[in-house]
Amino acid sequence: MNTLEKIVHKIETLSVWTGKIASWVMVILMLVICFEVVMRYVFVKPTIWGYELSLMFGGSILLMLAYVQQRDANIRVGILYEKLSPKGKALVNVLGTVIFAYPCLVYVIIGAYQYMIRAFVMNEKMAESFWYPPAAPFRTMVFLATCLAALQFTASLIRNLHTVIKGEPL
Repeated sequence: MNTLEKIVHKIETLSVWTGKIASWVMVILMLVICFEVVMRYVFVKPTIWGYELSLMFGGSILLMLAYVQQRDANIRVGILYEKLSPKGKALVNVLGTVIFAYPCLVYVIIGAYQYMIRAFVMNEKMAESFWYPPAAPFRTMVFLATCLAALQFTASLIRNLHTVIKGEPL
């Protein structure tokens, strides 16, 4: 295994583990929402933290983006894509990554970074309820999740470029 393959493998391993962690966060989200629904409608005693906590855990679904990219499970126009050769598919993936994914990711990363820094500097609180938890951990998670997605897109780009240039998968 050459150096490039090792780097791509490490990035993809990180994406898989991030996806596994995020899937457990989704289980926690489901439990929090179920608890809040029972407290609100059965006992008529809603919590002050349930809604905001579900927003935070729900936002954690961004951690799945790197995993989805690693599994090549993005949405495509399958009618056209499926008829292409492996080299053709790789070329479409390269163009899609460079033209669409990277500009979007750069935009979101810059915005997420600015929001994260502001949350730390201003000691920002989330104000959806009367709980007022700090916003910085959530904003940091959004920034890191987007950076992990960009890293995985880069690993996928390397794999696809290899297929386009060499005609065989990395």
